[in-house]
Amino acid sequence: MEEKEIKRHKRAYAFLIFTTFFMYVVLTGAKNLYVAEKTTLQTLGSFGSYTDLAATMEYYFYAYAVMQILLVFFIKKLNIKWFLTVTLGVSAVITILVAFTDTIVSHWVLYTVNGAMQAGIWGCSIKMLGKYLPERNLSTANKLMTSGPAVAGVVSYATAAAFGNNWKLPFIILGITLLVAVTLYFLAVTNVHRFPRIVETHHVIHADGTEEDVSDE
Repeated sequence: MEEKEIKRHKRAYAFLIFTTFFMYVVLTGAKNLYVAEKTTLQTLGSFGSYTDLAATMEYYFYAYAVMQILLVFFIKKLNIKWFLTVTLGVSAVITILVAFTDTIVSHWVLYTVNGAMQAGIWGCSIKMLGKYLPERNLSTANKLMTSGPAVAGVVSYATAAAFGNNWKLPFIILGITLLVAVTLYFLAVTNVHRFPRIVETHHVIHADGTEEDVSDE
């Protein structure tokens, strides 16, 4: 492979890692935003009690859990690139729609759907990284993804704090940002999908002392 081609591949792998991490952080931040805004929503009075608001995330996690169970059976049959693009694109729209609601029931409905839409983010994104990245890049990708929830916590609470009692604008901003993140991720996966499949080889020493080079295939 020519040096120019090697550099192009490296940039593409780096872009895939970045877009996956970016999408995961924004998605998790958008989810956590509801918790960050809970006190503000309660003071408005139109969204019920603190218990009513807490129930929103309960419904979210019920749907999240059910969808994850279903994915165990269907994950091998899915086109993951399109699955994540569609489900997380819908999740972004839902996040924006939250800003235009005025009843707690609408929150329950939206977040129940949102839980189902977001259920595939971790397993599917990790699967895609493992599929397309060379082994040498996996450690960096895994470290970044593991740090995602911590970074997302900062994003959600910082965004909520930045706009004070204006609880609607953070949902709109993070929803639009998530749409951008999903689009970039789609482009990154489409780009690396054009590359020849990477087959890693490993030198193995067997118990009987014999040695051989084996591939991942």
